[in-house]
Amino acid sequence: PAVGVMGVEWGRRAGDEGVRTSSGAVMASVGSPTTQHMDYARRILRELPESVHQAIGSVDGAQAALLALLVAAGGDSRDRQAAMIRGAAGDAMAARALALAEALQPLGERARLPVLDLAIPTLKELSQPGRDRLLALVKDLIEADRRVTVSEFVLITICRRHLAAQMKGGPPVKHKSVQSVSNQIAIVVSMLIHAGRCRPDI
Repeated sequence: PAVGVMGVEWGRRAGDEGVRTSSGAVMASVGSPTTQHMDYARRILRELPESVHQAIGSVDGAQAALLALLVAAGGDSRDRQAAMIRGAAGDAMAARALALAEALQPLGERARLPVLDLAIPTLKELSQPGRDRLLALVKDLIEADRRVTVSEFVLITICRRHLAAQMKGGPPVKHKSVQSVSNQIAIVVSMLIHAGRCRPDI
């Protein structure tokens, strides 16, 4: 299995080289990605469809790429999500998001973080009202199937971190180092790793 953020196995594919980890190993490696991690990230970026790379270069395309990451493979959930995108962003955006979702489908959920990482700088060009509308739509798409996976939670958390309105002056700093909250981080990491091992759809 391929290891994503904080050791969670975001996607599985035959032939992928495994990266075994534990909460302790992840804690020790924070800020120091291994050659194996870097090689995996480069491979995913190379495998992204050209249509995705091109889309990310424009604000509309980056929005469509982000929405595409959340579109279900098929069924009622996909239909509901398509209707949500049309209602919030128009027919053209819905058509583009669905086309990009189709292109990304062979990569599965493991494409989510690389595509999001590429799209965020372009999405920051949106006005704050535009960002707020996009975040609301992302939330609605995630909740369309009435459940939230670990990878969806991570995705919307990253989106909010980069796109939500910031408090003036910033929030007060309670902790000045990772070490001061190492026990809490270890608990969260352990939960994420456990979820990644137990959920076949993550």
